[in-house]
Amino acid sequence: MREEIHLGGSGGQGILLLGNLLAYGGLKAGLEIAWIPSYGAERRGGVSFCAVTLSDRPIACPLTDRPDLILAMDQRALKTHLPRVRSGGRVVLNENLVTGDIDRDDVRVLRIPLNRIAEEAGSPLTANMAALGAILRANPVLPLETVRETLPSVLGTRKSRFVPVNLEALRRGYDRASELLAAAAR
Repeated sequence: MREEIHLGGSGGQGILLLGNLLAYGGLKAGLEIAWIPSYGAERRGGVSFCAVTLSDRPIACPLTDRPDLILAMDQRALKTHLPRVRSGGRVVLNENLVTGDIDRDDVRVLRIPLNRIAEEAGSPLTANMAALGAILRANPVLPLETVRETLPSVLGTRKSRFVPVNLEALRRGYDRASELLAAAAR
């Protein structure tokens, strides 16, 4: 098993934290991982990107160019990363910030209102956790419980008060993706 995931958005949307959680969750699950963060010099509002590879074998090269799944938190991320996703791959879109049609019919698209889910969970800052829940449901490379257990250590003691709202957003994103995938299967 080898899964390559590209996460794209803008600085301040929690893309690097999301990637960190995938990577640490992979370590906890006994997988080999590669985590490559990237962000613009301007940080907040600039380009934010993270590539995560999870594998049951050693990863010879951490660079990826044909991911199995992409997350597009905004329109700019979709435009940048959609051409790269492999045929048959998955695309998770933040429906609140990504509009228009997808010009590829060889990928499976999951449109999910991540910003709205985050607000319903209790904090608009947790859209990244709603996205992670949706990713774990669309591409069950890691058990949800493994990521839930990893979250407190990744956030650390300084941010421990944010664990409950992040866990709620994670659950809601997973549940909403489950509903959408079940409806699409009918």
